[in-house]
Amino acid sequence: MKAKFKVINSFKSVDGKWKKQEHEFNTLEEAKKWVNAAGLYFESNNPEWRADIGLLEVKLYKRGDLMPAETMEIQEIN
Repeated sequence: MKAKFKVINSFKSVDGKWKKQEHEFNTLEEAKKWVNAAGLYFESNNPEWRADIGLLEVKLYKRGDLMPAETMEIQEIN
């Protein structure tokens, strides 16, 4: 059986509470492309934000903040 992957997107909603969304992918490469594209797209369209793009996750920060406002993390589905 081939492994599948999910991206867990954690973010603060308008009401200030943390929410989670999950997106499933058939391969690690698909998940990585989605996470990297989302981080780059968000940063390029929102100059007050910056994206810290790692190997298996992206953290989005408001410029000047030390804690991320949103994360996208890739996990393998068992």
